[in-house]
Amino acid sequence: VTEEHNEEPVGEHGAATETAPDEGASGDAASLAASVLAEEAARHAEQESSQVLFPDELLPGVRSDGISLKKGLAMGGGAATFVVLAILNSLDELQMAAISVLAPDIRDTFGVSDGTITFIASSSGAFVVLGAIPMGWAADRFRRIPIIGWSSIIFGAMVALSGWAVDAFTFFWA
Repeated sequence: VTEEHNEEPVGEHGAATETAPDEGASGDAASLAASVLAEEAARHAEQESSQVLFPDELLPGVRSDGISLKKGLAMGGGAATFVVLAILNSLDELQMAAISVLAPDIRDTFGVSDGTITFIASSSGAFVVLGAIPMGWAADRFRRIPIIGWSSIIFGAMVALSGWAVDAFTFFWA
């Protein structure tokens, strides 16, 4: 494929020299628009003639029949795996909602400001983001069921420790 380049005349030391405007070109907006549209049409024609590396029909899942929930559960490890993960996710959401709902009581109990409670609540989101890196590494190299089990045990221990927190500092680490 060859490309045409409109090169400016180059003078001494590689500096571009000024040229007189082409007297044949009108220089108005209509001729500029026409040339842009012509170049765009040529570009589209060239793209249509080029080979597509991965047509959409060959991509996995495109235009394929959907699967039922029963078949999806059978393919993904069964209903027990789905139920356990749903329960764990529900407990995580419950813990986050509890911090949001109980924030005024926690603030009053520990005698801290709203900013401290906001920092503690938002830092849990940062820990999730930072924890995704080692968890992804472990999930790629080890069996996932023990990872989920140990993560659940650690999560339960941290929730219990947050219940036993005596000040904002220990609540932050729990």
